[in-house]
Amino acid sequence: MAYERTAISEAFEILQSAIQADDDFAWSWHCNVAMSFQDEGGTHEQANRAAARFMQTCFGVDVTTLGQWREFDWAKELTA
Repeated sequence: MAYERTAISEAFEILQSAIQADDDFAWSWHCNVAMSFQDEGGTHEQANRAAARFMQTCFGVDVTTLGQWREFDWAKELTA
């Protein structure tokens, strides 16, 4: 089956490019994903780790390299 370009695939590519190009935009998406997980009972750390995995898998963005990530107390402990 050949890949057929659709409006949905085009929209995703635009969104993916925008997230990859703008760290603050990527972080806002990360935070929204993390909050959904936390709302369902996950801890702050669990929520952020899950959101980071989602951001890498879905958009190819490693939010763990961003300054905001390094501000988490538990992330500081991992690099100390």
